[in-house]
Amino acid sequence: MAIHPRVSVNPMTTFSLAFEDTIAVWREIGAHTVGVNVMHLDAQGWDRSIELLLGARQGDAPLRVEYLNYGISSAVTDDAGWSETEAVLLRAVEAAHRLEAPTFYFCTGPPGSLRWEDAVDLLGDRLSRVIAAARDA
Repeated sequence: MAIHPRVSVNPMTTFSLAFEDTIAVWREIGAHTVGVNVMHLDAQGWDRSIELLLGARQGDAPLRVEYLNYGISSAVTDDAGWSETEAVLLRAVEAAHRLEAPTFYFCTGPPGSLRWEDAVDLLGDRLSRVIAAARDA
């Protein structure tokens, strides 16, 4: 089966599978451009998953990771939650760099008790290290 070059497989379709099985599904359907959810990397082991994905770039039907995605669940006002979130985001930036994925996108998460304007300002502050890491990658 041939898939159009602009079609990318949504990472949530294989989230519950081990990465070996995910890659097998992608190969079976003829996918060549895929997205990866950050929590799938986390659940399966970051380094091992990245190595499998890098290995899948080889051979007759190479797979290309086009993007990583993540859904932030911590409210922007949750200091402890954002400490964990920042660590995941920084790890995801590193993973995107290693995989040569040109895009890493995420949902911003809830504003907490702040008005949206204040939540946006705080989010900018919270993301400053992640933005710097992405620029340096």
